[in-house]
Parts: sequence; C-alpha cells; structure tokens
Amino acid sequence: MGSLNVVVRVSRDLPFSCESCFEAWLTEARARRFFFASPSGVLQRIELDPRVGGAFTVVDRRDEEDVVHTGEYLVMERPRALSFSFKVPAYSDDASTVAITFEPLGASACRVTLDAGAVPAEIHDRAVQGWSRVLERAEESLRTP
Repeated sequence: MGSLNVVVRVSRDLPFSCESCFEAWLTEARARRFFFASPSGVLQRIELDPRVGGAFTVVDRRDEEDVVHTGEYLVMERPRALSFSFKVPAYSDDASTVAITFEPLGASACRVTLDAGAVPAEIHDRAVQGWSRVLERAEESLRTP
C-alpha cells in the first residue's frame, strides 16, 4: 500500500504591497532570485511567458546536474491569485498544481499563501521546507532593488 498524501501549504507575511508580491513571480529579473533556485544550486536559465496559457522554464544546476522545472500559467487574477502547473521531469512525469493567494494586510503588507497540493507523507517536510525557502527568498528579492 502507498503512503498517504499530505497537503503542502506555506504562508508568509511580507512587508510589501500585494501588487509588488504578485509581480515578483512574473518578472524575470525578480523571479530569477527565488523561483525554484535551490540553496546550493546556480540558476542557469529562466524563461517566463506570464499569461494564462503561457509557459515557464527554470533550470537550476545542482551538483553538476541541470534540474529543469517547467509549468504553465493557469490563473492570473492581479493582484490576488496566481496558479500554475509544476513539473520536474528529472524526478517525476507527474505535474502538480501550485496556487498562490495574495491577501492584503493593510496598505503596505501582504500575506502570501502557497498551496502546492498533496505529496506523499515521506516527502512532505522536505516540500514544506522547499516552498518556505521560495517565499523567504521572494521576500529577499523584493528587498533588493
């Protein structure tokens, strides 16, 4: 019998407007600083076509191996919601859906909540750590001009 699947959901309150937080996911100059970049990896390439039906490709070099991340934008409701399919062919042929909501916390702060769907229980903690790191690095990206 397979392991149970557990939902991966992370959230972070950022001291930036929801508009700024939303746009960071769609602007190559910002996204290259956090979008699927691993702590030890080196971003090799990022291509974003930020529109519903548009695709993205992010290539991160990890231990001399290029890890390709791909997806398609599914929902863009500026500045409240963003959703995309997500696939890492080196690890699985399956795609998941990532949904991100941007909730205003006053005029200059935003709660960013990322729902990465369900994963097998044995990788849940690692997935939560990875997506939490993405949100942490997104905040760092927004702090840097």
